[in-house]
Amino acid sequence: MQQLPPTSPPDRLDVDGAVSGRVTAQFFERVTGLRTALWTLLDGSRETSVADLGDRVRSLAAALDAVVRESPDAVLCTLLLDDRSSYAEIHPAMVGTLCAMLADPAEFDPPTRLTIIAAALTCNIGMLDLHERASGLDGPLTDAEREALHAHPRQSAAHLEAAGVTDPLWLEIVTQHHERPDGSGYPRGLRGAALCRPARLVALADVYAAMVLPRQYRDGIHVQRALREIFLQRGTHIDAALAANFINRLGVFPPGIFVRLHNGETGVVIERGRPRPSAPLVSCFRAPHGGTYARPLHRNTAAGPGFSIAEVLRRQPLPCPIPRLWSAA
Repeated sequence: MQQLPPTSPPDRLDVDGAVSGRVTAQFFERVTGLRTALWTLLDGSRETSVADLGDRVRSLAAALDAVVRESPDAVLCTLLLDDRSSYAEIHPAMVGTLCAMLADPAEFDPPTRLTIIAAALTCNIGMLDLHERASGLDGPLTDAEREALHAHPRQSAAHLEAAGVTDPLWLEIVTQHHERPDGSGYPRGLRGAALCRPARLVALADVYAAMVLPRQYRDGIHVQRALREIFLQRGTHIDAALAANFINRLGVFPPGIFVRLHNGETGVVIERGRPRPSAPLVSCFRAPHGGTYARPLHRNTAAGPGFSIAEVLRRQPLPCPIPRLWSAA
């Protein structure tokens, strides 16, 4: 795998609300490089056997974990705002990123965390063809496609085993990632304690990524609507404790969503609110009169009424490259 350059420390808000660090252009190149390397590996494994697939996926999982530790918000933005790559290409990286954020080091030791992220990256490896086809469909799946969908957890685990993956937790997570706490999932209809906790975590990340990432036939579901759906499904389709933690981690206004401020400016949330979840950092690219700024302006939405968020907007084209959102005027 190509070695990508290191990054500088992530952006943080200081006590005055100013950006105290910079996420460099190299950081975004690194994230994009990881996403590309992952898709190239997964896509290539469809046609030819990759003997060292497990080792290569673990290497990518470790690299992804590293960039998420540096700036989870910037990684989420990069993936959510990417309008050049297909849904099938972005989805595994998004699921892996969310799992890297949610797999608490206090609960999981480093090898287990790495296994969880690796499983997240490969949970759909047995249905890549269907993933690509389904992302372009604007109607229901056929009976044959639905049957293939229900079979893919086992097929993914079998694919990994054939490629030499022997880690029992990795294979268990992949097999269980579509099971649900209330027994409504597949392929075995497991319920309750029969589902391992890492599989529940990957399942939640998989559901969220499927909702918020755009497909050929539709925009991604509004991020706040997706969070509401997760809240409503807690305890049935989604583990209740994980759902609460997930919503708490992402915050009221997650990175990558478009917003309008009370002063009329339009921008993108680039950093979750800390310590106030309702007051994130927004990079504004459009002035109140509708003109586009030459360089975005960073607004601490806790700074005053004029800078607070008035409205969450639907996804729209960015007038500048994604890295420029961090290099504000």
